[in-house]
Amino acid sequence: KQWYQRRVAITAGDNSLKQHKAIVWSSSMTKGENIKYLNQSNIDYIIQFWGNLSDPLEQEHLRNIVKSGKQVIMSNFDDLYLDCGFASWVKGKGHNWCAPFKPWQGIYRRNYDEWFETNANLSGEALKEVLLGAEAAIWTEQAGNDNILTRIFPRTWALAERLWTNPLGIKKEKSTDCDSALIPLL
Repeated sequence: KQWYQRRVAITAGDNSLKQHKAIVWSSSMTKGENIKYLNQSNIDYIIQFWGNLSDPLEQEHLRNIVKSGKQVIMSNFDDLYLDCGFASWVKGKGHNWCAPFKPWQGIYRRNYDEWFETNANLSGEALKEVLLGAEAAIWTEQAGNDNILTRIFPRTWALAERLWTNPLGIKKEKSTDCDSALIPLL
């Protein structure tokens, strides 16, 4: 942990008068007691959360990150991993580790403001200080020139629409709530 912090400080051009920012993925380094080590340098760490928001342990992980005072960028794999749901190329048979496929409707329905208000008691200006946004992720081991656009769109459009307009009244379980959203995106 200390080696990592020293390396980041050296790479960022350590200067005790400056507050550096670095983005790190959520990991064992951001869990439990370990997160305190991220507060022991002049680097302001932003945590890119890639856990599963449907998993109670991962929800607790995210709550603890927020309680520690860290800002977050959401990339939760249960919604925002765009390569999920295709055949596994590493183990050969079946689906990959983050199956099933993530349709645009699920991405559009995910209301991060509501999640943080309900699960971390954050809303309004306090939430704006913590939640910097979201980023969809696609890993190019299984994507290339022939399929990249079909894997990205319309799902990234749905994410952008959700983040920019944050429409109210969209229910996670009701698919018809999303039907009218796609037409303007196309």
